[in-house]
Amino acid sequence: MYIILGNSNGLLLVRLAGVELTSDGVIWLKEEMKPSQMIWFQLLGRKESALDCFVIVKKGRFSSICLNEEILRQGLGKTVCIEGLAHESWIYWKLHKRLLQAEMKAVKKRKGIWKEETFIEKLKEHISNYRFIQKLKQFAIWLRNRL
Repeated sequence: MYIILGNSNGLLLVRLAGVELTSDGVIWLKEEMKPSQMIWFQLLGRKESALDCFVIVKKGRFSSICLNEEILRQGLGKTVCIEGLAHESWIYWKLHKRLLQAEMKAVKKRKGIWKEETFIEKLKEHISNYRFIQKLKQFAIWLRNRL
């Protein structure tokens, strides 16, 4: 997934380094990023015309968030290898660890793609798929129409 950023000088094709976005993640990004927002890029590598970056967005006066980590924290993507950095380097493992920690927060809180159905939700789905219940519902509708 690429973010296309532009101004009067041209367009930048930016990829969130170490993150594989889901479709919900793309929607979240579109809602989260505003044209007037201040954005910083930590360039990690370049592949063809795309830049692999950590993207930092200013939030409020004194705070900012790393979009790569926030997407993982919300369960809107998965951690993948960081392109553009040597896998043996200490910076690779430092950044990869940050991403994995963000992803683990989503896993523990069961957010986004890590959300699991509760026992009640599973039971309701199982019952609604049960043939006897479906036939019983059809019979009840037929009976209601006859009365």
